[in-house]
Amino acid sequence: MGLTMKFEVTGQKALLSQLQKLSKEKIDDALRKGVESSSELVLVTLKENTPVDTGALKESETILYETDGLKSFIGPGDGFSPHYAPDVEYGFHHYLSGNFIPGQYFVENTYSETKDKVIDIFRGYLKSIT
Repeated sequence: MGLTMKFEVTGQKALLSQLQKLSKEKIDDALRKGVESSSELVLVTLKENTPVDTGALKESETILYETDGLKSFIGPGDGFSPHYAPDVEYGFHHYLSGNFIPGQYFVENTYSETKDKVIDIFRGYLKSIT
């Protein structure tokens, strides 16, 4: 099972009530642009943070968008992520030596590095339509 990050736009009803003067189409368009821009930022950062041995883990990382464009999944695009991705993230006990190999937390680090930037991206797109 591979590691993925999920972006999902929620709270549209509250947003719509606050921005009644705008059309739903304009709002959804701004949100789609936010999902796309923020997903690209996260993917680039994830690839920068992904440790490389063979390169298979980094190569498997991509963005998959839901049909409506309001959700994206960042992770293995083919569904066959290298099976060791969770071990690289969280660490594992080596099967021969029994030694614990510490995790490298590349997904967690990516989240920490990008969370505020993602919020700023959405703010920018939503401000542009008001």
